Amino acid sequence: MGEHRCPPDDPAWDEPNVIVSSVPLVVFPIVPVLIRHDRGARTLSSANLAMLYNPKQVFRRELRDPRGDRCLVLEVMSPVAESVLSHGRFSETAAPVPADVYLLRHELERAARRQDAAAEELALTVLDRTLVHRHPKTRRARTLQEHRELAEAAKEELQASSGANVPIRDLAQRLAVSPFHLARVFREQTGFSLHEFGLQLRLRTALERLGDNAGTLTTLALDLGFASHSHFTSHFRRAFGATPSAFANRA
Repeated sequence: MGEHRCPPDDPAWDEPNVIVSSVPLVVFPIVPVLIRHDRGARTLSSANLAMLYNPKQVFRRELRDPRGDRCLVLEVMSPVAESVLSHGRFSETAAPVPADVYLLRHELERAARRQDAAAEELALTVLDRTLVHRHPKTRRARTLQEHRELAEAAKEELQASSGANVPIRDLAQRLAVSPFHLARVFREQTGFSLHEFGLQLRLRTALERLGDNAGTLTTLALDLGFASHSHFTSHFRRAFGATPSAFANRA
């Protein structure tokens, strides 16, 4: 995942552009740019679309905004590409981005800038919602049962680690599935992202322990895997509407 910027005076505007990545790209435009594909098709990329590029694809860009070009770029690595693409390539040049997906993309950009652990799972969710769920399929009863069992197994793993921030790729490896598949199924089955489920477990454990008087709030925060007292307080207030110290005083 990265951000691409190109100022309006860059020579690249007058030259053919080539996707140098060896994997497909999903590009979320932040400012509009006219894209001329190698076969002559024209697409005005805008915030309402995700642009889809295959490896080594050739295209040209035309300036449409005085800011130049700025976009968020996601590389679709294997095995994610195998899950969502036919023969590892896009057959379309763009996909619509509904408002709820755009909001997720916005949250993803913010999470990545602050190096939030939720960024990886957000990226998988954004890809899922952009590439897969535009054409929902009826699932077989066996598939639904497998999804329920996978979600329950993930919940067991998260509970056993007391909601600790387990990297999604590690959790997926334990459960012998891809991170993309795990993130999608878990959200479908529980209504939580994996990150949010573990975070809420830690916050609810904290709420129960506030009256124990077993140490300072900083000690409690670090015991539960938060980076600092302020990190813990921020999440706690967002979840319960008051600071941990306010709840501790009540207790």
